[in-house]
Amino acid sequence: MRARWWISLGTGLVVAAAGGGYAAYAYSTRTTFGTVGPTPGSLVADAAPAISLATDAKALRNLRVEVDGRDVTGRVTVLDGRIALDGLDLPDGDHSVSISAMSGGLFGETLRTTWSFSNDTAAPDLAVLTPTKRWTASPLVTGRSEPGVTVRVAWEGGEATQVVPADGLFRITAGVQPGLQPLEIAAIDAAGNTTGATRPIRFDDIAPVLAPPTWPKTIKDTDSPLLVAVASDNLRLRVAATLNGQSVKPTMTATGFTIETHTLAQGRHAVAVVASDRAGNRTTFTHSFVIDSTEKLTSNLTLMPGARGKDVLSLTRRLRLEGAWKRKKLSIRYDNRVAAAVRRFQKSAGLPQDGITRPALLKATQSKLVVEQSKFRVRAYEDGKLIAEFPVAVGTAQYPTPVGTFVITEKLKNPTWIPPNSPWAKGLEPIPPGAGNPLGTRWIGTSAPAIGLHGTPSAWSIGTRASHGCVRMHIKDVEKLFELVEVGQPIVFTT
Repeated sequence: MRARWWISLGTGLVVAAAGGGYAAYAYSTRTTFGTVGPTPGSLVADAAPAISLATDAKALRNLRVEVDGRDVTGRVTVLDGRIALDGLDLPDGDHSVSISAMSGGLFGETLRTTWSFSNDTAAPDLAVLTPTKRWTASPLVTGRSEPGVTVRVAWEGGEATQVVPADGLFRITAGVQPGLQPLEIAAIDAAGNTTGATRPIRFDDIAPVLAPPTWPKTIKDTDSPLLVAVASDNLRLRVAATLNGQSVKPTMTATGFTIETHTLAQGRHAVAVVASDRAGNRTTFTHSFVIDSTEKLTSNLTLMPGARGKDVLSLTRRLRLEGAWKRKKLSIRYDNRVAAAVRRFQKSAGLPQDGITRPALLKATQSKLVVEQSKFRVRAYEDGKLIAEFPVAVGTAQYPTPVGTFVITEKLKNPTWIPPNSPWAKGLEPIPPGAGNPLGTRWIGTSAPAIGLHGTPSAWSIGTRASHGCVRMHIKDVEKLFELVEVGQPIVFTT
């Protein structure tokens, strides 16, 4: 049998078992503080969090509980195996809990524990910026929330999340199929507070169908072709087009669109088409074609690079007569060389220098008269071709025929000669039509003051310098020339 003994310490009595067994047992079963709640350092989303401490409350004396330095012991509930504190209304922020007590038993001592936690009861802000009524070609969901908040976008069959960066903007791509799709969007902060929203997204990343139109490369039957194309889209189709860089308005049809043109220039043209839908998806198409609907060069035409044929040949013939076409061989193609010749003539005629042949240039080169004084000849040209040539008389050294480019201003049959305001005609009277009229039977007036072409009864003077500045012709010759010229036609007097 083991020996036992008792030791009295003051008024207390301690019983020690041999070998220390009883003391060890008493120590191991002493009252202690266990786990606490909320977890130290945690963040909770509750204004009245449950504060608890695992311990044998019945073995404690002098219990004191403080929250943020305030004694709340009176609100403590003693439960089996723990003490609890409920119903506190704490403001959002950091909080501290301090619990102290005396334990009973052989090894009675002062017990103390202190910890802190934070609470946050405010739900995070959430503003979804993705438009809900507008179609978009990207399923990107954008919005604003608080930095550090986790935003979750959920759709049928999947979800995606992002932690909001410092700029407060989130950008999450939803893996949805094209169409009108509902989204569930939630912003969740670290405390678990959640702000949710339901938003639809109108997503379509399918570009419109624009079948490459079978427009011809060369159009010969008209200068106002109607361009027809097939196009479609599951959303509202929009078509924009340009012709030679200028906007034109397509007409929408049940199957696509048409582009109506009006009197296009002979030459190359470029069409650019952009088909788009409400989501911004685009399909583009470009096409170039040549208008070659006539071979005759008339004064109401416009020619531009790309034109070809007899009309271009006539143009270069005219330019050669004007000194703008420097090559011996004429051209049937409106290429860069023809455009350069056109610009040279435009410069000399005071026209815009763009290399495009317009009616003003064609009218200026359609026909002309050239009086070569040194050769005593007048030549009539039409479309750059010599169509008639006649001998003439020109002014004397004292009364010379002018040099320069003028225009025909009038045509008169059987004119009356009226004395000009010149010293040599002083005292002379008008002479009516007839055999003695110095103008003969025809008068072709020019913009050179008091200068014209006319017939003369003095046939012997033809081929000499004999007039007072006008150009004399045989009667029969001026009558022929009279039928070949028009008012407004250029006339050039050379030396």
